[in-house]
This record gives sequence, structure tokens and C-alpha cells, in this order.
Amino acid sequence: MKKSRRLVCLTNIPTPYRLSFFGHLNDELARRGWDFEAWFMAHSEPGRHWRFENNDFRFHYRIFSGFSPYFRGASFHINPGVFLQLLAKPPDILLAGGAWLMPTTILASLAPQLACRVFWSESQFLSTTHAGRLTNSIRSWFLQRYHAFAVPGMLAREYIQHFAPDKPLVTLPNLVDHTIYGDRVHQLRDHRLALRQGLSLSDRKRVLLISARLLPAKGILPFLGALLSLPTELLSNLVVLIAGEGELRSKIENWIVDHPSPEVILLGQQTEEQMCELYALSDGFALPSYNDPNPLSVIEALWAALPLVLSDRVGNHRETLVTDRNGWLFSPDDASATCRAVASWLMLTGSELAKYGRLSHGIASSAFDAQKVVPVIADELIALWQHKKEARVSP
Repeated sequence: MKKSRRLVCLTNIPTPYRLSFFGHLNDELARRGWDFEAWFMAHSEPGRHWRFENNDFRFHYRIFSGFSPYFRGASFHINPGVFLQLLAKPPDILLAGGAWLMPTTILASLAPQLACRVFWSESQFLSTTHAGRLTNSIRSWFLQRYHAFAVPGMLAREYIQHFAPDKPLVTLPNLVDHTIYGDRVHQLRDHRLALRQGLSLSDRKRVLLISARLLPAKGILPFLGALLSLPTELLSNLVVLIAGEGELRSKIENWIVDHPSPEVILLGQQTEEQMCELYALSDGFALPSYNDPNPLSVIEALWAALPLVLSDRVGNHRETLVTDRNGWLFSPDDASATCRAVASWLMLTGSELAKYGRLSHGIASSAFDAQKVVPVIADELIALWQHKKEARVSP
């Protein structure tokens, strides 16, 4: 009996969007006679609140034991078992995700028998926090250990082309379940007025949603401060909803007490269904991050057909935002530019809001639909493996 080929994706923890993507990739690879496995370095990380049932995993998976020291807001997973498993039963393709300096990821790059090593990188220059000569040398050495790279968009592509020129690249956009953030949100929009009443919101006001962890890198407090420069008539018409938890919660709460206008409501951590309701009742989506390589919330907002107001540090803005057509871009360091972007959104008419939202949904349908994207990803990954295989046997 012919042995099935095998692709293993190594990543840090299970997340809703990864489980959805892995399910699609598993099905697509199976149609090509390949097996798929997901290897996770830990069950969860600090600040992550997802809970999963066994039936959420529609594919073979393992969660490895190990150590996960937490330093400066990041978990550094150390899983010797991953390296040992790669030695004992190397897959045909290893798709390794996570930060390049993750100990387990570095260990995986050293496994000698891997036929095709692909690093899934979301990094981009604006999100690089360590850029000294020594760090860059180590980064380049690590990246050169991989045969190819999977990147979500142009900014990540430019980053890899700088450190590992001439290496093959596969486009692997982060995807969300469109039946939730598209279909479900549009069903809930029929109940928009009731949803707003549930939060004591006027249907005459414009609601801007921020979905982000409450961390300095997300730029929420500077963004709120910039809004104070809006003209009074616009400021009084604005409601900002913030969904998320984090270390800045008390500071944001204090800011809200000290500034009665604009109206800002801090909602805390939300369930998936609650997020769908928030997308359904909102008029726009904002993300004012200083550092955000490839946020999934932006893709969710596209499927929810919302206009976007994004920081230019948001790593997927080139793929998701067309200026003055479905949103606006601003520098988080420029309060006046932030203010102009929000004012432009506030001054749209109702029909213009709908037009911007339709374009957002169109972008989601064309670039972030798993049914269209995953078959291409599977083909490109297998083509990389085939190329490496042919190169090994050629004289």
C-alpha cells in the first residue's frame, strides 16, 4: 500500500481561526492523498481566553508538554519533544509558525532529516522590536535554515525578502470563519436596533468598534486622546466600543471617567457570539495599533462589511484597506491624522457607509475566503515539496 505523504504544522497554541484554517487545510490535503497534523506548543498563553471542545479539532493534533517562560508580554515555548518527534518520524513538509526566536521553532529548524521546511512568518519591519546587528545576524541565520516561507501579505513578504532573498514564498493569508463573521453577523444586523438598545445606545449615533487586547502596543489610549480634537458636533455623535482585556484596563477606565465625551464603553472580553453582535450593531471598525503584524480582527470586520479606520502599523492594511473607498489609514504617532481619519468616517452619509461596507465585504470574499484560498495554499506547498524532492534526486 502506498504510503501517504504528511504535512505537519507546528504553532504555539490553538486559536479559533487556526482551528478553522487547519480544518480546511486537512480536507484539502486529504483530497490530494496527504495527511495533515497540527502540533501545538501549549494549550494556551497568558491573556488568551479561548476554550475548546474535542469536536472543535477536525484534524489530527498533538499538544506537546514543555516549558513556557513569559517575558515582556510574550511566551517562549520550549518543547524538546517536538525535536525528538521530528527526528523519529520526520514529515514530508514542516510548516512552522510562531516568532522566529521561539526556542521550539529554532529547535525544529535544526532537525536534519526534514525534506521541506517552510517558516510561516507574519513579521514586518514596523513590528520589529529587536534590530541590532547581532540580532539581525542571528535572525538571518535562522531564516536561512528554512527552504521556503509562507507570508500573509506584502509587508511580511518584504521582510522575508530582505533577510532571506531568493527563497520561495507562498502567500498564506490568515483566515476566519466567514459563516460566523459574515453570515451570522448579517443575520444579526436585522436586529440592530434591539442590539443597540441592549447596550443603551442611540440608533442615531455612529458606533466605532475596537477589538483588541488592552496593551500599549494596541495604541488605544493615544487614539482616544486624539479624538478629543474632533469638532464638538462630531464628538457628540460618536460612541467608541472597546472589546478586550489586558493590563491597561484600569487606565482606560480612568480615562473614560475623566472624559465624558466622546462616549466610550469598555466591554471586556467577549464571546464569539457577543463579537458577532458588536460587529452587527457597529458602523465602523478601528485598530490604532503601534505594533500589529497581522490582526485577525481586521479580517472579521471585512466580512462584517464595516468601513475601516486603521493605523499604518497594522500589518495587513495593504490587503484590507483601499483609502477613501472602504476606509482610512493614519499614523498612530500623528494625532491630527488620526482625528482626520475618524472625522472622514463620521461625515459619511448612510448610503456612503453602506457603500464602503460593501467594498469591505467584497475584499473579504475575493482574498479571504477559505474555499478559494486553501486549495491554492495546498497546491503551492505540495509544489515546494515536489521541487525539493526533484532537486535531491537530480545529478
